[in-house]
Amino acid sequence: MKQTRPLIVIYILLGINASLWLLMTIAGGSTRIPVLIRFGAQQNELVLAGQYWRLLSSMFLHIGFMHLMFNSLSLFYLGRAVELMYGKYRFLALYALSGLIGNILFLALGQLRDVSAGASGAIFGILGAHIPLNRRLKREGRLETRQAFVGVGYVIFVFVQSWVLLPNVNIHAHLGGVVTGVVLGFVLCPQTFF
Repeated sequence: MKQTRPLIVIYILLGINASLWLLMTIAGGSTRIPVLIRFGAQQNELVLAGQYWRLLSSMFLHIGFMHLMFNSLSLFYLGRAVELMYGKYRFLALYALSGLIGNILFLALGQLRDVSAGASGAIFGILGAHIPLNRRLKREGRLETRQAFVGVGYVIFVFVQSWVLLPNVNIHAHLGGVVTGVVLGFVLCPQTFF
């Protein structure tokens, strides 16, 4: 896909995430629970006590360098087509609402004292938005069936990896994010699919 405009939102999000990770590292370490809590990680007990802002702030924090790098690469590679096709405002809405709904699902189903942080729910929303995007591109003759299968295979791989290989990840945020991304992907698409 030929890039016709800069990826403004992706670069801003990457910058915010990296800056906050650096600040947490300086403050004592991004893997330390007290530092994560101080910077706004989601702990359901605190959210239910009235700190609702944690549902949003936790999307910009990462637990360790590898977490930051994996999410940054995923955002960059998965988000490019979505930001280009949907535009920066729809992309930002997809990202923010997918992350928020994923965190709300974790609030509803997760443990009270578990701590969660990361952009994974939002990134899974961007991943989910590829389904309506691929449908549109296929209808326009710009997507081969093989490419669509590669996309589906990647979604399955990411879910298996996060669920089986990394048991401490917030699967609730992932599931909430991807479902929100698919639904909003259809709703926010600039052109109708039907």
